[in-house]
Amino acid sequence: MNSTPHTGKANEITFQNDMLRHLIANGWQLGKAENYHRELALYPSNPEQKLLERVDTLLNKANPNAVNAEQFYIEKVQMEA
Repeated sequence: MNSTPHTGKANEITFQNDMLRHLIANGWQLGKAENYHRELALYPSNPEQKLLERVDTLLNKANPNAVNAEQFYIEKVQMEA
């Protein structure tokens, strides 16, 4: 097999750049990672963010497990297994 140590990384970067160009050409918007709100899966420029943050806060007050329901059920199933 004839390959250099950087061939894999170069191919990955090329693939990622091609994918980004395709997504942007089809309406996706490119954002900065440092602006991404991981818990809400949003960028701050998203007009619905304040509403979703408020819903997130209210759900967490009403039932702390509501926001993390998926993780709660995964853990419950794992405990019962």
